[in-house]
Amino acid sequence: MVGGGLCRALNTHAWDIFGAIVILRDNNRRVTLLCRRCETTRQDVWATNGKMLTRYYKHGSEYSAFIKDYDRQEARGYLLTQIKAVEAPREKEHGKGNNPDVRLARKHVARRGDVRALEQPGKTPKS
Repeated sequence: MVGGGLCRALNTHAWDIFGAIVILRDNNRRVTLLCRRCETTRQDVWATNGKMLTRYYKHGSEYSAFIKDYDRQEARGYLLTQIKAVEAPREKEHGKGNNPDVRLARKHVARRGDVRALEQPGKTPKS
């Protein structure tokens, strides 16, 4: 349940417009949104000037169960146990040699057996 947990932990959904925007009898617009992470749907009714008139949510069953068991802080704690964490690279000390923890972008240097060097037009591979 990482997707729904992420929505709960971040306090936001990953909305996409789902289907057509429907013109209602009073000329307002009904917009249906679907969260691609937790499958929650949201229906808004907008006035033609963009003013929000109503909003309705329908949570998916897994997300509903998740939000009953976890508040936002607990959801973040849960995610920290489920997603692999890595250490941030250490900063290079001033005046020291290359930092092995940080890869720097360099000009391409051809090495023996380097196929990319052979494929570059106008360049001859070094022996």
